[in-house]
Amino acid sequence: MSLLPYNATATLCRVLRQNVKVARSLQISAARISAEKTPIQKWGWDYLMRQRALKRPISPHLTVYKPQMTWMVSGLHRVTGCAMAVTLLLGGVGFSVLPLDFTTFIEFIRGLHIPWVILDAFKFVIAFPIAFHTLNGIRFIGFDMAKGTDIPSIYRGAYVVLSLAALIALAVNQLTIWMEGTQSTSDVSHIGSESSAEIVDVEPLRDFEHDKYAIQGFVVDYFTYRLQLKDFEWAERPVLPYENLAEYEAMRDVALIFERRHSDELNRMVDQLLSDKYLSFQRYVEVVENFGRNDDESPAHMSYGRLVALISFGGVMVCRLAEEHMRSEISAVALYTSKFLEKRIQLSWAQDDRSWAKFVECAEMIKRRDSVRQREREECARARVRRWSWIGLATVGVVGIGAFTLTRAVLSR
Repeated sequence: MSLLPYNATATLCRVLRQNVKVARSLQISAARISAEKTPIQKWGWDYLMRQRALKRPISPHLTVYKPQMTWMVSGLHRVTGCAMAVTLLLGGVGFSVLPLDFTTFIEFIRGLHIPWVILDAFKFVIAFPIAFHTLNGIRFIGFDMAKGTDIPSIYRGAYVVLSLAALIALAVNQLTIWMEGTQSTSDVSHIGSESSAEIVDVEPLRDFEHDKYAIQGFVVDYFTYRLQLKDFEWAERPVLPYENLAEYEAMRDVALIFERRHSDELNRMVDQLLSDKYLSFQRYVEVVENFGRNDDESPAHMSYGRLVALISFGGVMVCRLAEEHMRSEISAVALYTSKFLEKRIQLSWAQDDRSWAKFVECAEMIKRRDSVRQREREECARARVRRWSWIGLATVGVVGIGAFTLTRAVLSR
C-alpha cells in the first residue's frame, strides 16, 4: 500500500527531475566560465607564464624593484634595529645566566690573538648600526613633522646619514685603539713643576709586576707542558714573549708534585666537571673560586700553595679536555685561570710580601723535601724487598733441610 497519494508522488518526481537539470546546467556553465578569460586576464596570465619561462622573479620579490636610496635606507633602518635588539637580548640574557661578565668575554677575545684587520672590521660592524640607527631615527622624526619629504631632500638626507654613521664608526674604532694604547703604557708617572723638571724617586716595580713574569706565561707554559706529556699539541697556544724561564721550570716541578700527591682527588673533580660537556667551563669557573683556599684565607688572597694547586688542577683539566676532543675549551680555561690569578696576585702579593723570587726558593725547598721523601720511599721499598727475600730464602732453606732429613730417614730404613 502506497504511503503517498498518486498526485503527490508525481509532483515530487517532477521537482527532482528539474533540480537535476538545474545542477547539470550550473556545472557546465561554471566550467565554460573558468575556461573563458577576459582579455585582460588572458594577457596577465600569458605575461606570468612568460616571466616564469624566462626564470625571472615575480612580485612580491625584492629583486623586482630597482635599488633606490628611498627604500634601501628605510629597509636598512629596520634591519639594524632588529639586529641590535636581538644582540642586546641574547647578550643580556647570556651574561646574566652564565658565570661570565663582559670584561672576561673581551679578554677571551683578546687572548685569541685575532689579526688587527679582523678586529677593526668587527668593531666597525658593531659601531656602524648603532650610529646609523640613531641618526636615521632623527631623520624619521623630521618625516613625521612633514619636513624633508620631497625626493631631493630624501636622497640628500640618506647620503648625509650614511656618511656620518661611517665617520662615527671609524672614530669609535680609532678611539678604542687609542685607549688600548694608553692602557698598555707604563703606570709610572713623572711629576714635574712648571719652573723646572724635578726627578722624583719612584718605588721600583716588584718582579710580579713586570711583563716578563706575567701569570699568563706560567699558566700557558704549564698547560703546554702537560699536554706535551700526553702527546697533545695546543695549536691555539698564545705566543709568549719569554720562554724557558727558571720560574717556569720551578712551577712545572711543584705543580707535578702536587698532581702526583693528589691525583685521585683531581681526577675525581675533573670527572664531575665533565659529566655534562656543555657546562664544563661554567662548572670549572665555579670550582676555581674556592679551590685550594684555606678556611682562614681571604678569597682575594693568593698563597703559593693555592697558586700551585690551581695551575695543577687546570693542567689536569686541559688534558682531559684534549682527550674528550674539546680543544676549543682549552683556551677559555687558560684565559680565565690567568685572569683569576692575576687579579689576586696584584691585590695581595704586595701586602703579603710575596714575589716570584721567594716562590722559586719555596719551590726548591719543596723539591728537596720531595726528593728526600722519594728516597725514603725507595729505601723502604728496597728494605721490604730485602726482608721478604730473606724470609723467602729462610723458608726455602728450612723446607730444603726438612726434605733432605726426611729423605735420609726414609733411605736408612
